Amino acid sequence: MGGRLIISGGGGLRVLEQGNPAFGHIHLPGAGAMCACGEELFVSSGCGDMIWRMDRNLMPAALFAGGPGMRQLMVSGDGRQLLALCTDGNSVLMLDGRSGAPQMLVRAGDRPHAMAMRNNTLAVAGGGEGLLLFDAGSLALLSCLRAPWPVVSAALTERYACVLCCDDALNSVLICYERGAERGRMPLPGEPGALLAVGGMLLVCIRGWLYLVSPERMQKTARRRAPGLGTRLLCAGGSLLMLDALGETAFAHVEGSWKRLAHPAEDLCIRRE
Repeated sequence: MGGRLIISGGGGLRVLEQGNPAFGHIHLPGAGAMCACGEELFVSSGCGDMIWRMDRNLMPAALFAGGPGMRQLMVSGDGRQLLALCTDGNSVLMLDGRSGAPQMLVRAGDRPHAMAMRNNTLAVAGGGEGLLLFDAGSLALLSCLRAPWPVVSAALTERYACVLCCDDALNSVLICYERGAERGRMPLPGEPGALLAVGGMLLVCIRGWLYLVSPERMQKTARRRAPGLGTRLLCAGGSLLMLDALGETAFAHVEGSWKRLAHPAEDLCIRRE
């Protein structure tokens, strides 16, 4: 995987190497959303809306004040800022990655669900307010792309901004935008999960299924079964990692089948060694 896989949940962290436990459970109450920057790890805590900065030995090095309902953490491209998606606060919070000092707080939709970043553009799946695009360094709003239904996930490719929506029948609709205009849409039967841009393609996870989609042609090129509802996808060293929100379980897709990694699981990330 090119690093250690870290899985939060069950009141702490688990570390895996090559799919096997590297060392025991690390007690960290309320451990939830995570992201890594070099050898450091940031972990949100549901106990008091705080964020831990962990050192290379996964020992607490600092404690920051976070925001309500932190659903996702992300580090800016230069590693200087930490971004926290606060679903309960309808906002994105920017903190200094070293000191934890708050730098910016911006409104980011109605119950925002997910973030994605490419180059210096931050995309936020803003629920009922569509897709919001920000400058990742300043959190200045670049544009707001409206969608017919609530947006639950987002991905950015070189040419397209893509969203996964939940329609009135609780099925999924993939919509792709090019230069701010809708380029096409694709209905998919099933509850929406996560999007992930891989090269110029999209991995689209809905309940029970995983699709590979070409946004250029708006066509499905592959489909396979997936456990539960994947709300977090990661590609690492040729393996696909998925977090099933329904079963609170982390999986890896290896040699054509899904391998159960950990339960309960709240989030997963790769820390490069």
